[in-house]
Amino acid sequence: MATLFIAAELTAGTLRWLDFRLFPVQPSEIAKIIIIIITAKILADRDGEMNKFRNLALSMALIAPPLALIFLQPDLGTTIIIAVVWLVMVLMGGIHLFHVGLLGLVALLASPVVWLTMADYQRDRVLLFVNPDQADPGYFNIQQALISIGSGGLLGKGFSIGTQNQLHFLRVRHTDFIFSVIGEELGMLGALLLFALIFALIWRIMRAADLSGDPFGRLICVGIAALIFFQSFVNLGVNLGLLPVTGTPLPFVSFGGSSLFASLIALGLVQSVLMRRKTLDFERV
Repeated sequence: MATLFIAAELTAGTLRWLDFRLFPVQPSEIAKIIIIIITAKILADRDGEMNKFRNLALSMALIAPPLALIFLQPDLGTTIIIAVVWLVMVLMGGIHLFHVGLLGLVALLASPVVWLTMADYQRDRVLLFVNPDQADPGYFNIQQALISIGSGGLLGKGFSIGTQNQLHFLRVRHTDFIFSVIGEELGMLGALLLFALIFALIWRIMRAADLSGDPFGRLICVGIAALIFFQSFVNLGVNLGLLPVTGTPLPFVSFGGSSLFASLIALGLVQSVLMRRKTLDFERV
């Protein structure tokens, strides 16, 4: 809520940052982790009872306020990511399939309201994605991203010598379009290596969930795995022209203090779950 009143930095028409002198903070990045923990706690306390609609409604009621505040920044990308992570967690918590269909129906009915309340630039991005041939300056960066990836070939042009990004044809190359830089400079092999590292990380997190001895720890791991997967999916989809442009960083790769800090907290939580899967025995020497 503080970003609506005291946000210190205006970026692309959005108020998302709080300036604490020494470093800026993006609260929505920290909110992702907090929402995962809260949702995991609610589901764990009602383990085996999530087929009851009242439990699902309680979970929805607790995450609705932060989602609304993030949407009002406006930050549609983060709102969708958090909603998807929550959905994955409640599915793993045992939600009734009928309730999944009900949620889908509610989302469909609410879509006109969401469209009307979106910022103008957000609607323009969606329309540009649907009709990319229209003359719009916003499509320039998408074109440059595709040119960067395509020109990299198999092995790439070489580290730090990619023409599209080094000559600044590719904008926002250090955050939203970092994958295009990797594709241009390291080629298809570099991109495949990045994919492999992301999937290896997600697999290790899901293994921690499988080894966890309690629902709370398991659901935290599931939520974090879903967060890293879907956030990576959105960033890569934007770079490849498969999704509308949104300011979603690539975890552990994009520049950004708040995003990296939140990602490290997430991995710390997974490590904590893994460490506490068994009772520690201390032997007297």
